[in-house]
Amino acid sequence: MADFAEWATAAEGALGLKRGAFLVAYSNNQEAMNALALEASPVAATILAFVEEGSPWDGTASELLEELERQVGFRHRSENAWPKTPRALPNALRRLSKNLRAVGVGITFRREARRRVIRIEKLDTS
Repeated sequence: MADFAEWATAAEGALGLKRGAFLVAYSNNQEAMNALALEASPVAATILAFVEEGSPWDGTASELLEELERQVGFRHRSENAWPKTPRALPNALRRLSKNLRAVGVGITFRREARRRVIRIEKLDTS
């Protein structure tokens, strides 16, 4: 994508575009796609609400799924996009991690002894 952006930026004049117009349009498109991905995911919406409650959260996928299911109604849990098992939750979070990071939510995975721990925290975006 970087090569394409470089090529498109270099061709702006020949295409009748103002200097920098491509990067502005590209950036706006990326933001729109990020917003769409977050809106389409019940997991993302729940994580965003969860993070607004405050401090960072650490725990296993089972603990996190329990916590998130307490926050959402049955309607979201019955959706196909909602992870049905603790094993499916980290996969969903990995798919959404770039989108969540773009709006200031960090998700990290680590091992502690015999546990796989997920950390969710609000990132400092200043």
